[in-house]
Amino acid sequence: MRKGLAAAGVVALITAGAAACGADDPASPQGKVDNAFQKLGKQNTVTVDLGFSGTSAQIYSAMKDEDGFTQADADLLSSLHVTVGGSSQKSLSLLGRSLGKGADATKGSSAAFLLSTDGPSGAKLIEVRAVGQKIYLRADVKGLEKLDTSASDAGSIAQFNDQYLNALTSSSGSVGSALNGKWVSIDPAVWGAFVKSALAAQGSSSGSDSGSTTPTLDAKTQNEVISGLRAALTKDATFADAGKKGGADHITVTVPAQQFAKDVASSVAPALKQIPGMKQSDLDSMQRAEGVPAKKVTADVAVKDGSIQSVTFDLHQLDDQSTGPLPLTVGFKGSAAPISAPSGAVTLNPQDVVSAVMNLMGDDSNSSEF
Repeated sequence: MRKGLAAAGVVALITAGAAACGADDPASPQGKVDNAFQKLGKQNTVTVDLGFSGTSAQIYSAMKDEDGFTQADADLLSSLHVTVGGSSQKSLSLLGRSLGKGADATKGSSAAFLLSTDGPSGAKLIEVRAVGQKIYLRADVKGLEKLDTSASDAGSIAQFNDQYLNALTSSSGSVGSALNGKWVSIDPAVWGAFVKSALAAQGSSSGSDSGSTTPTLDAKTQNEVISGLRAALTKDATFADAGKKGGADHITVTVPAQQFAKDVASSVAPALKQIPGMKQSDLDSMQRAEGVPAKKVTADVAVKDGSIQSVTFDLHQLDDQSTGPLPLTVGFKGSAAPISAPSGAVTLNPQDVVSAVMNLMGDDSNSSEF
Protein backbone atom coordinates (compact mmCIF):
# COMPACT_ATOMS: atom_id res chain seq x y z
CA MET A 1 0.00 0.00 0.00
CA ARG A 2 3.04 2.27 0.36
CA LYS A 3 3.23 2.80 -3.38
CA GLY A 4 -0.40 3.89 -3.44
CA LEU A 5 0.23 6.61 -0.90
CA ALA A 6 3.29 7.83 -2.78
CA ALA A 7 1.42 7.94 -6.06
CA ALA A 8 -1.55 9.72 -4.52
CA GLY A 9 0.83 12.43 -3.38
CA VAL A 10 2.42 12.75 -6.82
CA VAL A 11 -0.95 13.01 -8.55
CA ALA A 12 -2.38 15.52 -6.10
CA LEU A 13 0.70 17.70 -6.30
CA ILE A 14 0.85 17.61 -10.10
CA THR A 15 -2.74 18.83 -10.20
CA ALA A 16 -2.12 21.48 -7.55
CA GLY A 17 0.87 22.95 -9.33
CA ALA A 18 -0.15 22.63 -12.97
CA ALA A 19 -2.13 25.87 -12.92
CA ALA A 20 1.09 27.81 -12.56
CA CYS A 21 2.53 26.55 -15.85
CA GLY A 22 2.06 29.46 -18.19
CA ALA A 23 2.30 29.12 -21.96
CA ASP A 24 2.30 31.66 -24.76
CA ASP A 25 0.12 29.51 -27.01
CA PRO A 26 -3.23 28.59 -25.42
CA ALA A 27 -3.64 25.82 -28.02
CA SER A 28 -0.42 24.08 -26.94
CA PRO A 29 -0.58 21.15 -24.49
CA GLN A 30 0.86 23.29 -21.72
CA GLY A 31 -1.49 26.15 -22.59
CA LYS A 32 -4.54 23.87 -22.47
CA VAL A 33 -3.63 22.68 -18.98
CA ASP A 34 -2.85 26.20 -17.81
CA ASN A 35 -6.15 27.62 -19.12
CA ALA A 36 -8.14 24.69 -17.72
CA PHE A 37 -6.79 25.24 -14.22
CA GLN A 38 -7.34 28.98 -14.52
CA LYS A 39 -10.99 28.28 -15.40
CA LEU A 40 -11.27 25.98 -12.40
CA GLY A 41 -9.77 28.71 -10.22
CA LYS A 42 -12.57 31.10 -11.17
CA GLN A 43 -15.08 28.90 -9.33
CA ASN A 44 -16.10 29.57 -5.75
CA THR A 45 -16.26 25.86 -4.93
CA VAL A 46 -14.02 23.07 -6.17
CA THR A 47 -14.55 19.37 -5.43
CA VAL A 48 -11.77 16.81 -5.90
CA ASP A 49 -12.51 13.07 -6.04
CA LEU A 50 -9.77 10.44 -5.62
CA GLY A 51 -10.21 6.78 -6.47
CA PHE A 52 -8.78 3.85 -8.41
CA SER A 53 -10.04 3.79 -11.99
CA GLY A 54 -9.02 0.18 -12.59
CA THR A 55 -11.26 -2.84 -12.02
CA SER A 56 -10.97 -5.01 -8.92
CA ALA A 57 -9.33 -7.67 -11.12
CA GLN A 58 -6.69 -5.16 -12.28
CA ILE A 59 -6.07 -3.99 -8.74
CA TYR A 60 -5.65 -7.54 -7.45
CA SER A 61 -3.34 -8.46 -10.34
CA ALA A 62 -1.13 -5.45 -9.62
CA MET A 63 -1.03 -5.82 -5.82
CA LYS A 64 -1.44 -9.53 -5.12
CA ASP A 65 2.22 -9.83 -4.11
CA GLU A 66 1.76 -7.29 -1.30
CA ASP A 67 1.79 -8.97 2.12
CA GLY A 68 -1.73 -10.00 3.13
CA PHE A 69 -3.41 -8.42 0.09
CA THR A 70 -6.56 -10.33 -0.89
CA GLN A 71 -9.26 -10.21 -3.55
CA ALA A 72 -11.55 -8.72 -0.89
CA ASP A 73 -9.08 -5.86 -0.46
CA ALA A 74 -9.08 -5.31 -4.23
CA ASP A 75 -12.89 -5.28 -4.33
CA LEU A 76 -12.90 -2.67 -1.58
CA LEU A 77 -10.27 -0.44 -3.20
CA SER A 78 -12.05 -0.52 -6.54
CA SER A 79 -15.17 0.98 -4.94
CA LEU A 80 -13.72 3.41 -2.39
CA HIS A 81 -13.56 7.13 -3.16
CA VAL A 82 -12.28 10.07 -1.13
CA THR A 83 -13.87 13.39 -2.06
CA VAL A 84 -12.77 16.73 -0.65
CA GLY A 85 -14.13 20.16 -1.39
CA GLY A 86 -13.47 23.77 -0.52
CA SER A 87 -15.43 26.95 -1.09
CA SER A 88 -15.06 30.64 -0.42
CA GLN A 89 -17.00 33.85 -0.87
CA LYS A 90 -14.29 34.74 -3.40
CA SER A 91 -13.25 32.64 -6.38
CA LEU A 92 -10.21 30.47 -5.64
CA SER A 93 -7.98 32.56 -7.91
CA LEU A 94 -8.88 35.77 -6.10
CA LEU A 95 -8.49 34.01 -2.78
CA GLY A 96 -4.99 32.96 -3.76
CA ARG A 97 -4.01 36.54 -4.51
CA SER A 98 -5.32 37.72 -1.14
CA LEU A 99 -3.36 35.19 0.94
CA GLY A 100 -1.22 36.88 3.51
CA LYS A 101 -3.42 39.98 3.69
CA GLY A 102 -4.95 39.13 7.04
CA ALA A 103 -7.73 36.98 8.47
CA ASP A 104 -10.33 38.43 6.08
CA ALA A 105 -8.60 36.61 3.20
CA THR A 106 -10.28 33.33 4.14
CA LYS A 107 -13.43 34.71 5.78
CA GLY A 108 -16.50 32.75 4.76
CA SER A 109 -14.50 29.70 3.64
CA SER A 110 -15.87 26.21 4.18
CA ALA A 111 -14.71 22.67 3.48
CA ALA A 112 -16.08 19.15 3.07
CA PHE A 113 -14.81 15.57 3.19
CA LEU A 114 -16.56 12.43 1.99
CA LEU A 115 -15.56 8.76 2.12
CA SER A 116 -17.86 6.73 -0.09
CA THR A 117 -18.19 3.61 -2.16
CA ASP A 118 -18.69 3.92 -5.91
CA GLY A 119 -18.09 7.67 -5.93
CA PRO A 120 -19.96 10.70 -4.56
CA SER A 121 -23.30 9.32 -5.80
CA GLY A 122 -22.75 5.96 -4.03
CA ALA A 123 -23.05 4.93 -0.39
CA LYS A 124 -21.75 7.66 1.92
CA LEU A 125 -19.67 6.19 4.75
CA ILE A 126 -18.36 9.38 6.38
CA GLU A 127 -19.27 12.99 5.65
CA VAL A 128 -17.61 15.96 7.33
CA ARG A 129 -18.27 19.65 6.71
CA ALA A 130 -16.51 22.61 8.28
CA VAL A 131 -18.73 25.67 8.02
CA GLY A 132 -18.28 28.80 10.09
CA GLN A 133 -17.06 27.90 13.56
CA LYS A 134 -18.58 24.40 13.61
CA ILE A 135 -17.87 20.94 12.25
CA TYR A 136 -20.71 18.75 11.00
CA LEU A 137 -20.41 14.98 10.91
CA ARG A 138 -22.46 12.07 9.61
CA ALA A 139 -21.33 8.43 9.57
CA ASP A 140 -22.71 5.08 8.41
CA VAL A 141 -21.44 2.89 11.25
CA LYS A 142 -22.64 -0.39 9.78
CA GLY A 143 -21.15 0.53 6.41
CA LEU A 144 -17.80 1.31 8.00
CA GLU A 145 -17.70 -2.23 9.44
CA LYS A 146 -17.31 -3.52 5.88
CA LEU A 147 -13.98 -1.71 5.54
CA ASP A 148 -12.47 -4.54 7.61
CA THR A 149 -11.93 -7.25 5.00
CA SER A 150 -10.31 -9.69 7.44
CA ALA A 151 -12.66 -12.66 7.83
CA SER A 152 -10.88 -13.70 11.04
CA ASP A 153 -12.07 -10.55 12.79
CA ALA A 154 -15.69 -10.81 11.69
CA GLY A 155 -16.81 -12.75 14.76
CA SER A 156 -15.17 -10.32 17.20
CA ILE A 157 -16.68 -7.32 15.42
CA ALA A 158 -20.16 -8.85 15.46
CA GLN A 159 -19.84 -9.69 19.15
CA PHE A 160 -18.61 -6.18 19.96
CA ASN A 161 -21.52 -4.66 18.06
CA ASP A 162 -24.06 -6.90 19.77
CA GLN A 163 -22.66 -6.13 23.19
CA TYR A 164 -21.78 -2.46 22.97
CA LEU A 165 -22.42 -0.61 19.73
CA ASN A 166 -26.04 -1.67 19.34
CA ALA A 167 -26.78 -0.46 22.86
CA LEU A 168 -25.27 2.95 22.11
CA THR A 169 -27.11 3.13 18.80
CA SER A 170 -30.44 2.63 20.53
CA SER A 171 -29.73 5.33 23.11
CA SER A 172 -31.59 8.62 22.92
CA GLY A 173 -29.99 12.01 22.36
CA SER A 174 -27.10 13.15 20.21
CA VAL A 175 -24.98 9.99 20.60
CA GLY A 176 -27.79 7.80 19.32
CA SER A 177 -28.37 10.24 16.46
CA ALA A 178 -24.69 10.13 15.51
CA LEU A 179 -24.53 6.33 15.51
CA ASN A 180 -27.74 6.10 13.48
CA GLY A 181 -26.27 8.11 10.62
CA LYS A 182 -27.83 11.47 11.49
CA TRP A 183 -26.01 14.79 11.14
CA VAL A 184 -24.45 16.09 14.36
CA SER A 185 -22.62 19.36 14.93
CA ILE A 186 -19.43 19.77 16.94
CA ASP A 187 -18.07 23.01 18.35
CA PRO A 188 -14.25 22.72 18.42
CA ALA A 189 -14.01 25.37 21.15
CA VAL A 190 -16.29 23.37 23.46
CA TRP A 191 -14.43 20.12 22.84
CA GLY A 192 -11.07 21.87 23.21
CA ALA A 193 -12.07 23.26 26.59
CA PHE A 194 -13.30 19.83 27.68
CA VAL A 195 -10.02 18.14 26.72
CA LYS A 196 -8.01 20.87 28.44
CA SER A 197 -10.09 20.45 31.59
CA ALA A 198 -9.75 16.67 31.51
CA LEU A 199 -5.96 16.88 31.12
CA ALA A 200 -5.74 19.36 33.98
CA ALA A 201 -7.78 17.04 36.20
CA GLN A 202 -5.31 14.24 35.47
CA GLY A 203 -2.38 16.51 36.30
CA SER A 204 -1.12 16.50 32.70
CA SER A 205 0.19 19.60 30.97
CA SER A 206 0.12 17.98 27.53
CA GLY A 207 -1.75 20.22 25.16
CA SER A 208 -2.76 22.61 27.94
CA ASP A 209 -1.19 25.57 26.15
CA SER A 210 -3.18 24.98 22.98
CA GLY A 211 -6.29 27.00 22.32
CA SER A 212 -7.34 24.94 19.31
CA THR A 213 -8.24 21.28 18.76
CA THR A 214 -7.35 21.35 15.06
CA PRO A 215 -4.20 22.35 13.16
CA THR A 216 -4.35 25.60 11.24
CA LEU A 217 -2.66 26.64 8.02
CA ASP A 218 -1.96 30.35 8.13
CA ALA A 219 -1.75 32.51 4.99
CA LYS A 220 2.07 32.73 5.13
CA THR A 221 2.39 28.94 5.20
CA GLN A 222 -0.14 28.56 2.39
CA ASN A 223 1.91 30.94 0.26
CA GLU A 224 5.11 28.99 0.97
CA VAL A 225 3.49 25.70 0.00
CA ILE A 226 1.83 27.00 -3.17
CA SER A 227 5.00 28.78 -4.36
CA GLY A 228 7.09 25.69 -3.69
CA LEU A 229 4.74 23.38 -5.56
CA ARG A 230 4.65 25.66 -8.57
CA ALA A 231 8.43 25.81 -8.66
CA ALA A 232 8.70 22.02 -8.36
CA LEU A 233 6.46 21.45 -11.36
CA THR A 234 7.56 24.25 -13.68
CA LYS A 235 11.27 23.45 -13.25
CA ASP A 236 11.23 20.00 -14.81
CA ALA A 237 7.82 19.18 -16.35
CA THR A 238 7.20 18.57 -20.05
CA PHE A 239 3.79 18.47 -21.76
CA ALA A 240 2.63 16.49 -24.81
CA ASP A 241 -0.68 16.15 -26.67
CA ALA A 242 -2.22 12.66 -26.27
CA GLY A 243 -5.29 13.08 -28.50
CA LYS A 244 -9.00 13.00 -27.69
CA LYS A 245 -10.96 10.41 -25.73
CA GLY A 246 -14.53 10.58 -24.46
CA GLY A 247 -14.87 14.14 -25.71
CA ALA A 248 -11.87 15.33 -23.68
CA ASP A 249 -8.41 16.51 -24.75
CA HIS A 250 -5.69 14.44 -23.07
CA ILE A 251 -2.29 15.87 -22.23
CA THR A 252 0.63 13.88 -20.88
CA VAL A 253 2.66 15.58 -18.14
CA THR A 254 6.11 14.10 -17.49
CA VAL A 255 8.33 14.80 -14.47
CA PRO A 256 11.50 13.20 -13.04
CA ALA A 257 9.98 11.37 -10.09
CA GLN A 258 12.81 11.49 -7.57
CA GLN A 259 13.76 15.15 -7.94
CA PHE A 260 10.10 16.14 -8.10
CA ALA A 261 9.38 14.21 -4.89
CA LYS A 262 12.28 15.93 -3.12
CA ASP A 263 11.16 19.39 -4.24
CA VAL A 264 7.57 18.66 -3.26
CA ALA A 265 8.57 17.34 0.17
CA SER A 266 10.52 20.53 0.84
CA SER A 267 7.55 22.58 -0.34
CA VAL A 268 4.94 20.95 1.87
CA ALA A 269 7.18 20.65 4.95
CA PRO A 270 5.90 23.95 6.47
CA ALA A 271 2.33 22.63 6.35
CA LEU A 272 3.16 19.11 7.53
CA LYS A 273 4.94 20.47 10.58
CA GLN A 274 1.56 21.72 11.80
CA ILE A 275 0.03 18.23 11.78
CA PRO A 276 -0.14 16.72 15.30
CA GLY A 277 2.15 13.70 15.63
CA MET A 278 4.28 14.56 12.59
CA LYS A 279 7.93 13.96 13.46
CA GLN A 280 11.04 15.53 11.96
CA SER A 281 12.27 12.05 11.00
CA ASP A 282 9.13 11.62 8.87
CA LEU A 283 9.87 14.87 7.06
CA ASP A 284 13.51 13.90 6.57
CA SER A 285 12.44 10.58 5.02
CA MET A 286 10.13 12.38 2.61
CA GLN A 287 12.79 14.89 1.62
CA ARG A 288 15.17 12.05 0.79
CA ALA A 289 12.46 10.68 -1.53
CA GLU A 290 12.93 7.21 -0.08
CA GLY A 291 11.36 4.52 -2.25
CA VAL A 292 10.84 6.85 -5.23
CA PRO A 293 12.53 5.57 -8.42
CA ALA A 294 15.14 7.70 -10.18
CA LYS A 295 13.24 7.90 -13.46
CA LYS A 296 10.65 9.99 -15.23
CA VAL A 297 6.96 9.32 -14.64
CA THR A 298 3.87 10.57 -16.46
CA ALA A 299 0.34 11.62 -15.59
CA ASP A 300 -2.60 11.94 -17.97
CA VAL A 301 -4.54 15.22 -17.72
CA ALA A 302 -8.03 15.29 -19.26
CA VAL A 303 -9.45 18.68 -20.29
CA LYS A 304 -13.12 18.84 -21.32
CA ASP A 305 -14.99 21.97 -22.41
CA GLY A 306 -11.97 24.01 -21.37
CA SER A 307 -12.01 22.71 -17.78
CA ILE A 308 -9.91 20.16 -15.96
CA GLN A 309 -11.85 16.92 -15.83
CA SER A 310 -9.33 14.54 -14.29
CA VAL A 311 -5.71 13.58 -13.77
CA THR A 312 -4.74 9.89 -13.89
CA PHE A 313 -1.49 8.40 -12.64
CA ASP A 314 -0.45 4.75 -13.08
CA LEU A 315 1.06 3.46 -9.83
CA HIS A 316 2.88 0.78 -11.82
CA GLN A 317 5.46 3.46 -12.65
CA LEU A 318 6.54 3.62 -9.02
CA ASP A 319 7.02 -0.10 -8.45
CA ASP A 320 9.00 -2.26 -10.88
CA GLN A 321 7.73 -5.36 -9.05
CA SER A 322 4.04 -4.75 -9.78
CA THR A 323 2.48 -7.07 -12.33
CA GLY A 324 0.16 -4.71 -14.15
CA PRO A 325 -1.29 -1.21 -14.47
CA LEU A 326 -2.88 0.39 -11.42
CA PRO A 327 -4.43 3.72 -12.46
CA LEU A 328 -5.38 6.22 -9.78
CA THR A 329 -7.61 9.09 -10.90
CA VAL A 330 -8.28 12.53 -9.43
CA GLY A 331 -11.51 14.04 -10.76
CA PHE A 332 -12.43 17.74 -10.57
CA LYS A 333 -15.68 19.66 -10.47
CA GLY A 334 -16.15 23.41 -10.10
CA SER A 335 -19.28 25.16 -8.89
CA ALA A 336 -20.59 28.55 -7.81
CA ALA A 337 -22.70 26.94 -5.05
CA PRO A 338 -21.02 27.11 -1.62
CA ILE A 339 -20.54 24.24 0.80
CA SER A 340 -23.27 24.80 3.38
CA ALA A 341 -24.17 23.48 6.81
CA PRO A 342 -26.64 20.56 6.78
CA SER A 343 -30.10 21.20 8.18
CA GLY A 344 -31.38 19.49 11.31
CA ALA A 345 -27.98 18.68 12.83
CA VAL A 346 -28.05 17.78 16.53
CA THR A 347 -25.38 19.27 18.80
CA LEU A 348 -22.93 16.64 20.06
CA ASN A 349 -21.26 17.77 23.29
CA PRO A 350 -18.51 15.84 25.13
CA GLN A 351 -20.80 15.44 28.13
CA ASP A 352 -23.24 13.50 25.93
CA VAL A 353 -20.55 11.01 24.98
CA VAL A 354 -19.32 10.60 28.56
CA SER A 355 -22.88 10.08 29.81
CA ALA A 356 -23.66 7.47 27.14
CA VAL A 357 -20.47 5.53 27.88
CA MET A 358 -21.07 5.65 31.63
CA ASN A 359 -24.62 4.37 31.18
CA LEU A 360 -23.35 1.57 28.96
CA MET A 361 -20.72 0.58 31.53
CA GLY A 362 -23.39 0.48 34.20
CA ASP A 363 -25.65 -1.74 32.12
CA ASP A 364 -22.69 -3.99 31.21
CA SER A 365 -21.31 -4.46 34.73
CA ASN A 366 -22.33 -8.11 34.81
CA SER A 367 -21.36 -9.00 31.25
CA SER A 368 -18.44 -11.30 30.51
CA GLU A 369 -15.31 -10.16 28.73
CA PHE A 370 -14.52 -11.45 25.24
